[in-house]
Amino acid sequence: MDNLLLAVMASANIEKMVPLSLVSQRTPLPDGVMDNKLAGCIIAPDFRDRETAFEVMLPEGDIIMIDPSMPITNYAGSSVNLAMIARALTLNVIGWFSMADDPDGKALFNHLIKRGVDVNSLECGATPLTIGIMDEVTAKTTLLMQKPSESEYSIGPELRRNIIFELTRRTPSVVAMTSIGAVELELVRQVAESLPSRVITVMIPRVSILGKPKYEEAVLRAMASCRLVVINRRELRHALNTFQRDDEFNPTIHLPQLVERLRDFDDGGNGERLLVVTCAADGEAAVIHRAGEVADDVHIQKPEPGVIVKETTGAGDAFALGMMLALVRKLPWKQALKWGAKLAVANSQGPGGAWAANHIGPNFFDAITD
Repeated sequence: MDNLLLAVMASANIEKMVPLSLVSQRTPLPDGVMDNKLAGCIIAPDFRDRETAFEVMLPEGDIIMIDPSMPITNYAGSSVNLAMIARALTLNVIGWFSMADDPDGKALFNHLIKRGVDVNSLECGATPLTIGIMDEVTAKTTLLMQKPSESEYSIGPELRRNIIFELTRRTPSVVAMTSIGAVELELVRQVAESLPSRVITVMIPRVSILGKPKYEEAVLRAMASCRLVVINRRELRHALNTFQRDDEFNPTIHLPQLVERLRDFDDGGNGERLLVVTCAADGEAAVIHRAGEVADDVHIQKPEPGVIVKETTGAGDAFALGMMLALVRKLPWKQALKWGAKLAVANSQGPGGAWAANHIGPNFFDAITD
């Protein structure tokens, strides 16, 4: 592809995926856990000790036991997935990743360096760890997340200034800010407001900060500052709290509801914004908005017939990357949705969260003609 520079930040957590059928044989899952994301779990003992079973304590106190003999697939966080797939497309990539000087962090660091990524570490005490449980029949997952405390992981004013200085100096075509949690919110807003308008800024929020009153203003302010926001139905459900299940999602009702919430933080001076909700096998929904007002009808993109999805982890990251690359080439946003869907499908053909990184090449998008 063209000699584009992509900047990515900030999630670089290690993810381990285990099959639901084996987990449920040992420990029945509590109601409401499956097909969800639970932050604040406590995972013990250290996952690298494969001689003993270990336990995951959920936020409500329930305990799930994981047997060390279970088959495990390794994954990485959103920003790592994006960086690896972008390198497969021969983009130049600079990234700031939440990783520590521990075995997991060092492994990620070396892996990204070998891929040709310009790596910068955001020190966080311990590299974040997620254990996922996958339903082998539906391919749906629940993510049990152990994140470093705010005392271990913070992005203070000086670090924010340094990152923004480097971004301003390098002037990437796109800045993708993925799996954004509470620690990164102010960085997202300042990055989006500091860079020239020709830089496409993208936010992919983390579900753990959505629908929480103490984060709401900062979340909406960050969303309003970015050119493109990509979330999935589950994340939108948490953000709005106006529908309870994925099959209750109505794009023509729920997308405008989120846009309306952005009104107090968007004066229209930054131009039109794009909000996209990914709906797994049901396609995508998108709307253009400005100053808290919907600027066009909600557009719904259905999946191509006959598409086979084997693994959904990382599909949203790949979708967002495909959209970014189309938008930076000034393609119409509805065509950008097609680019996103094409890359998401390619990334859904195998496990690992970044399957496409090892199975596509720089001419991947050449076959798209409309």
